[in-house]
Amino acid sequence: MIAFSFNYFILYGFFAFIAILFALKVDVRQKQANVLGLIISLFFVIALVVLFGSRGVNVGTDTYLYRYQFSFYKKLDFGTEILVTWLMATIHLFTSNPQVYIFWLSLIFVVVLFLACANFSRLYNYNVLFVFFSFVSLYFFQSLGINIVRQGVALAFLFLGVGFYLKNPKNIVSWLLPVLVGIGFHVTSVFVLIIFILVELFQKLKLKSYVIIYGIFVILSFFKVSVLTFGNSIGKLFQGDRRDSYLNGDMLKEYNVGFKPQFVAFNTIFLIIFLLLRKYGQKQNNYDILLKAYIGMSCVFFLMFQIPYSDRWGVMSWMFIPFLFAPVFGESGKYRTSIAAILFLVCLFIIFQTMYYKP
Repeated sequence: MIAFSFNYFILYGFFAFIAILFALKVDVRQKQANVLGLIISLFFVIALVVLFGSRGVNVGTDTYLYRYQFSFYKKLDFGTEILVTWLMATIHLFTSNPQVYIFWLSLIFVVVLFLACANFSRLYNYNVLFVFFSFVSLYFFQSLGINIVRQGVALAFLFLGVGFYLKNPKNIVSWLLPVLVGIGFHVTSVFVLIIFILVELFQKLKLKSYVIIYGIFVILSFFKVSVLTFGNSIGKLFQGDRRDSYLNGDMLKEYNVGFKPQFVAFNTIFLIIFLLLRKYGQKQNNYDILLKAYIGMSCVFFLMFQIPYSDRWGVMSWMFIPFLFAPVFGESGKYRTSIAAILFLVCLFIIFQTMYYKP
């Protein structure tokens, strides 16, 4: 684990240095260097795939579980997440080495997430290097890469579909296919889709109303109103990864449930940033759709504080952050904020790595 963390920190440091150079180009020369950013980003994609895919069993709390599932997948029931079974069965046609399965999961996660970033960046003429760096800087990225990888794969496909939807909603196959693939890897990702559907159905509802709803859900969560309030049977549907918990023994551990002010603060700080970007930053089509969906998914997250693994619901809202944060890197905005944004992301990385790092 120490060797893995050291390599990860070195890789991130190099990535941060490159990102600062590109930010200087945007703020000083007002040019994005999109092609060069794409080429350099591919290097970090390959490096992350190798680093995540070659990790040992002692790296990540769920790595042993994934190896166990691969070796005994025929005895396990993945329910509606049938693509997980298909991937394992396909790999077993060639090898029974669980490390190969770990590598393929890492490859799919990083590559599809990068494709989602590239699709979004091309749609709004942003440098993909900035969007991808934003993901790598946030503390949940490493967890998606070495712990809750199936959820990472699912969310990567889902946000790839979101990008295609924003580009052309009428091309149903282009965005629905990756969304269905994501659900096939982790069924809980369907709730992001549900939130988007609700946003579209109530598109006349003003953003101000969403902010008020956000505040109401924070208050409800503080007073321990949760999904469990609506009945144990419903609550169990939202817990997710129940099979994993039984297999790795986590069901025997004491859960840290209850109102989590640190998560509320994290989501709220970014909400304030997004509202400021919306008012003063570079104008972006469909920004309100993403922002409303972020607020909606945050509200769902707050209702999960009373159940185990609530942070695995939080990541569904956090996935919106790099896309909503992207306008800060625009060269046509009134303010030059790229360097400040990179330094902000680096500070976040250092703070959370310091808080959660375990050698």
